[in-house]
Amino acid sequence: MSVLLLLGGGVLIGALLALLGAGGSILLLPLLVSGLDLPLRDAVPLSLLVVLLLALANLIPAVQQRRVV
Repeated sequence: MSVLLLLGGGVLIGALLALLGAGGSILLLPLLVSGLDLPLRDAVPLSLLVVLLLALANLIPAVQQRRVV
């Protein structure tokens, strides 16, 4: 059940972020705490790790295309 909740929540968060251009961690954190019943102490670093990995994944193509000053 929690896997389906996470997948559905991830799709919803992705759609909202594509429409609004907002930061993902503000939406991911409540999903981790409420959906997975993770303690806040574990959910915050996990959310930050996700944001870091996504930022690094987007930095590589930007550097290759020389869009980074």
